[in-house]
Amino acid sequence: MRTLIDWHKDSVAWWQNRFGISDYGVMWLAFLEGLAIGALGFWLLIR
Repeated sequence: MRTLIDWHKDSVAWWQNRFGISDYGVMWLAFLEGLAIGALGFWLLIR
């Protein structure tokens, strides 16, 4: 499990460096992604 966590940290850091996004920006992107997935799930449930 530790190697998965290390891989994820390295992967996030690589994408941050590639696009020049701060930690705060990554948190906002994760929040917006959660909203989008939640809205899609809600839409699928009420459809």
